[in-house]
Amino acid sequence: MGVGDGSAPAPFSQGGAVLFTQNSAPHMHAVSYAGVYLLIVWFRAQLDERAVRAIVARRLPEIERLTLTLPPDDPERPAIAARSQR
Repeated sequence: MGVGDGSAPAPFSQGGAVLFTQNSAPHMHAVSYAGVYLLIVWFRAQLDERAVRAIVARRLPEIERLTLTLPPDDPERPAIAARSQR
């Protein structure tokens, strides 16, 4: 992933994974899960990388379980939550 530009140099190969922490502005931690999803957490200030990684690792199974229970997107009806973020 390019630092700060939100892009990857190329698509990930099957089974590829992301584990990325940036401890300079913008402060963030990113980790891939369930083969296709990416959890990105932004922080307003510098972060304790070890603590963040430990917390995310502990909570990621629940996040993955909840994500996988969501119904698939309906391309004919944009998500209300996505519209409210714009």
